[in-house]
Amino acid sequence: MSFACRPNRSGSGLNLEFSTTLVDSQVSPTDATARITFNTAGTCTFLPSGSGGWHNTAPAPTGWSIRRTVNSGALTTDAGAGWLALSSNRSFGCTETAIGTRLANVTFEFSSDGGASVAGSRTVAFDATVDP
Repeated sequence: MSFACRPNRSGSGLNLEFSTTLVDSQVSPTDATARITFNTAGTCTFLPSGSGGWHNTAPAPTGWSIRRTVNSGALTTDAGAGWLALSSNRSFGCTETAIGTRLANVTFEFSSDGGASVAGSRTVAFDATVDP
């Protein structure tokens, strides 16, 4: 897992400090899951492990939304398309249940005004692999 911090330049409190690569590799018959959950507290949790943040205050102020764009691959856990209010936790990721690999590349955008403007974005690569 790699981590990088994107500083808050807008004064909005947005601070995208979360992994850009989520990888889980398991040996069959164990399922592999690479998933991120954006929590209402302004934090993120990852499967298989780890944590980060999307906002520098906890709990995050009301009014924030997230939108995902799947650039390639497919998500098996998908909170949905369009602007989603972060008044609820939102999860996105891939699970592989058979021998093989499931990949997805997804861009997440954040808005504090319901999507009228994008305050920041980050692209995440998901990789869930089950080996024989």
